[in-house]
Amino acid sequence: MKRVFFGVFAVILALFALGSCGLSPEEMLTIAANEEAVIIDVRTPEEFARGHVPGSFNIPLDELQDEALRRLPDLYQEILVICQSGNRSRTALRALEHMGYVNVTDLGGIVSWSGELQTTN
Repeated sequence: MKRVFFGVFAVILALFALGSCGLSPEEMLTIAANEEAVIIDVRTPEEFARGHVPGSFNIPLDELQDEALRRLPDLYQEILVICQSGNRSRTALRALEHMGYVNVTDLGGIVSWSGELQTTN
C-alpha cells in the first residue's frame, strides 16, 4: 500500500509543479494523503506497456463501462484517472461519475508526467 501511496504522491507533486490538472494545493495534499487511492490508466494495453505511472493499473477507455464496477466495486473509492494527453481521462471521469463513482479526479495526460515510468514486458 505504501508503494501506491508514494506513486500517487509523486503524481500529485508532478502535476502540481506543472499546474496541469487544475487542482488546488489543498486538494492535491488531500488526495496524496489518501493511501487507498488508485490510479487507473485508460490508455490501450500497448500504450500502458510502453510506460505507465508506477502503481497504476490499466482499464482501457473502451472497456471502462464493463470493467469498472467489477474491478472497483466501492463507488466511494478515491480514483485518479490518467491517459496520454488528457482527452480520454476527461471522458473516463465523466463515465465513472455517470456510473455513480463520487471520488474521481482527472490527472490529465501522462505526457505531463515528469516522474519515473514503469514498463511491462
